[in-house]
Amino acid sequence: MCKSACICGILITFAVKNHIIKGMKRILLPFALMVAALCMYTSCLKSDSDSDVKYYDDTAITSFSLGTVNRYLHTKSKSGEDSVYKTTFAGSAYKFYIDQKKFEIYNPDSLPYGSDAAHLLCTITSKNSGVVVLKNIDNDTLKFFNTSDSLDFSQPRVLRVVSNDGTATRDYTVRVNVHQESAEKVLWTEKLMPTALAAQLRSFVSMRLLAAGKRLVLLGSDGNTTQLMTSTDGGDWSLSNAMLGAEVADNAVALGDDVLMVDGAQLKCLKADGSLTPVEGAMVPLRLLAASDSRLYGLAADGAMAVSDDKGLTWAAETLDADLALLPTQDVSSACWALRTNTDVRQLLLVGNRSLEDDAIGATAQVWCKIIDEGQATDWNYIAPASGVYLLPRLQGLKVVRYADAVLALGGKGFGGCKETGFTQFYASRDGGINWLQDSRFSLPANFSCAGVFGMTVDADNHLWIVSGSTGMVYCGRLGSLKK
Repeated sequence: MCKSACICGILITFAVKNHIIKGMKRILLPFALMVAALCMYTSCLKSDSDSDVKYYDDTAITSFSLGTVNRYLHTKSKSGEDSVYKTTFAGSAYKFYIDQKKFEIYNPDSLPYGSDAAHLLCTITSKNSGVVVLKNIDNDTLKFFNTSDSLDFSQPRVLRVVSNDGTATRDYTVRVNVHQESAEKVLWTEKLMPTALAAQLRSFVSMRLLAAGKRLVLLGSDGNTTQLMTSTDGGDWSLSNAMLGAEVADNAVALGDDVLMVDGAQLKCLKADGSLTPVEGAMVPLRLLAASDSRLYGLAADGAMAVSDDKGLTWAAETLDADLALLPTQDVSSACWALRTNTDVRQLLLVGNRSLEDDAIGATAQVWCKIIDEGQATDWNYIAPASGVYLLPRLQGLKVVRYADAVLALGGKGFGGCKETGFTQFYASRDGGINWLQDSRFSLPANFSCAGVFGMTVDADNHLWIVSGSTGMVYCGRLGSLKK
């Protein structure tokens, strides 16, 4: 045995005797044993294996990754009470960048909203087997890093790596970025229309907001004429000097970059360049109801449903599977989207209300749908009210849009047999207009106020727009999970 081992044996014996005779604290004995063993190991290693061990005076952190991450999300129970549920995801999917000049470690792509950054398992690799330690949050005390320890990265932390010869250190600031807003909720911004235009909005008795190309097109009627306004950002609006009839606001649809509208005995087209001209040779429908990607739908002169695939030049009769009298006659809007199972096939939803003259006691809106499959003749299908189904209420000024994976409906106070309070929530349908429920992802802006007419649309960049006629406020929302 080497001399160091003998010396260490003497130290151990001395420590034991001191522990017994003098009654030293219990912690002294294991500490002495550990130090002595280390001395034995180091000394004997040097005496027998000096040629096999190499020490380095430099080191660095070369990789940092997370293990499984807990995520806590809020939801509502069947009784409507708030509750929290836990899920997990692989933290290794979020890459960490190491800046060796600034000595910073961070993830460019933030962890999802609700991730528990206070309890993280991580793996750290160092150059030349450097020793990694973590500085406490509240003081400079250092703790050895262990892959099995849960670490708190809810705020920036300092990692220190020490070269294996003990002569060099590097400190890295680690930031684990987490989304502070839910990607599953609509985040809203607000803009106020210019004072003069906001005053005009308050005089409107009906309003339609459309997204056509890069523009927002707003049509508002005061009962005598319809005003036309356009904007590219929702803040700056241009007022057209076009003189339009009172019914235009209820007879306009977006078709690609154009807006088609019925104005008296003319079908007019608002082009992307801002020009508004009659469609020469068009057969003017009694009313425009909806549009798909390339087709117009409306009521023909005889009141029957018709379709045009050439921007109104010619129209062909459509077939319905229910009575024509069940079509909506007011508050009409539509939504069109590609099916998940076949993106070449579209579903078109037509929603609105019947007048009180036609139906004085009805409590639900009129919902019709159509599958558009090129080369296939399909009927319009009436979604009749049924027991066990969550029906869309009969709301004043009802509007629908397709957003994310749902159709959203919004409206004012209920009428006829509907007693719903207006503008309290979105009604969302994820099954093509059959059931309409509250969806926690979609909530109205915190400061939303509307006592009268409003407009609602979705643009090509997945922005949800609402204009309040009573306040002149323009609201722009977007799900964090949706990209352009």
